Amino acid sequence: MKRILKTKHKLIGFIGIMLVLDLVLVGALMKPVNADRKTEDYDAAAEISTSLNVAAMQAKLTVEDESKAVIKSGKAERTKTQGTEKWLDTLETLEGQIFAHGITYSWYHPASSYESAVNGNHHVNCAAYISWGLQRMGLLPHGTTFYISDTLHGKGASYIKNSEYFTVKYNLGHPGSAGLEPGDIVGWKTHTCVYAGKDSNGNMLWYTAGGSDVSSKNLGPRTKKYANKNITVLIRINYDKVPMN
Repeated sequence: MKRILKTKHKLIGFIGIMLVLDLVLVGALMKPVNADRKTEDYDAAAEISTSLNVAAMQAKLTVEDESKAVIKSGKAERTKTQGTEKWLDTLETLEGQIFAHGITYSWYHPASSYESAVNGNHHVNCAAYISWGLQRMGLLPHGTTFYISDTLHGKGASYIKNSEYFTVKYNLGHPGSAGLEPGDIVGWKTHTCVYAGKDSNGNMLWYTAGGSDVSSKNLGPRTKKYANKNITVLIRINYDKVPMN
């Protein structure tokens, strides 16, 4: 906003200078001179005035473009912040519901959705938990899941790779140097979780439902030792493409 105001002040000053020059030129034309000289002066003044008007118009358009750019940037930042908060809140709510309904961990046979887990399957694993969260956010079709090893697998893999809702990156190395953002879905060869930011001590926090993590004592984001392993797949949600309800 400060940049917009500064640019507008420059434009106002420029227009003021242009008006003063116009008045000087008009005054000069009103002095008694011969007809030919007057015509030449008039043409020269008209040309200068036209140039000044064109420059003023270009300056005005520049201010408008800069204003739109700043507004668009601010809107994108708000969308990203709101989207991240909604995504992490969805995971925390889902986590509590998993524990409340007695859903237990299973590496091989997780339910395809939270509803099917509640109604009969009763099993979840790390990737299924995140898949259910994406389903609830409207970013994966209901009943569609994925999992990660060296790459993306499962019915949801092709959807994620081809959807404008996601950006997928591979082999990013250690999490501490991978440029992670809160809300990123991070996969290793044997585990998948969601990065939730850092605690007051700078420790990386994660939402996860893998193995012993499926316990009421583990509600909320927490530190995990596997975060020291190299990332094989990262999935980032493009919040600016996601319809916000």
